Amino acid sequence: MNLSLDVSSSGTGVADFASMIAKRTYVSPVDASIGITPSHDDITMIHARPGAKLDAAAAKVAIQRALAQGKGHVALETARVQPKVTDDSLGHTVVVRLNENRLYLYDGFQVVRTFTVATAKPGFTTPTGVWRIYDKQVDPVWHNPALDGWGAGEPAVIPGGPGNPMGPRAIYITAPGLIRIHGTSDEASIGRYASHGCIRMHNDEVVQLYPDVQVGDHVVIVGARPAGAAYWSFPPA
Repeated sequence: MNLSLDVSSSGTGVADFASMIAKRTYVSPVDASIGITPSHDDITMIHARPGAKLDAAAAKVAIQRALAQGKGHVALETARVQPKVTDDSLGHTVVVRLNENRLYLYDGFQVVRTFTVATAKPGFTTPTGVWRIYDKQVDPVWHNPALDGWGAGEPAVIPGGPGNPMGPRAIYITAPGLIRIHGTSDEASIGRYASHGCIRMHNDEVVQLYPDVQVGDHVVIVGARPAGAAYWSFPPA
């Protein structure tokens, strides 16, 4: 950039001027990410972009030197600011499409695996949004979340192992409502609108997915159960 130096200064004037220029010219870097549209009906793919930053201290020195030499302009160089997450370092993202009852595992911006899942039946919600994995469990213990509701008559706790409602693996995500990606004791429900909000997978497939995702990875849930879909319905072809 070229700046006209038709100015005079005293005290901290040059330093303040340089700081002001640095703030006004700063461009934030953009991290690579898979996100969600405002309508929550699809994903967004944002590629990484570098930003730009002016060194205010170096700019002050350059401006002072130019003033001392009687120059009317000074060239100030900005440095690139690299994003923390690049396209190559994005890693894994899980995308669940409620209108399809499909789970997609992305590596960067490429789909590397897909699975059929079950999601919420009418009267319950699998919440759309961008969430994070905060825990993972092998042979998880099931704690009845609705002893006075739909879980009435079920045990308060079911230990891990055969017959556990969450199957052999559970991936806990930050979505409201104790939502998890997990296996199931009811394999026939997979592909249907059948859960109380969780994302169910075939037991052998959740075992396959489990090592490919880590705590901190994003889970993006998009779309909606089709209008008129009933309990045990499949998505329309």
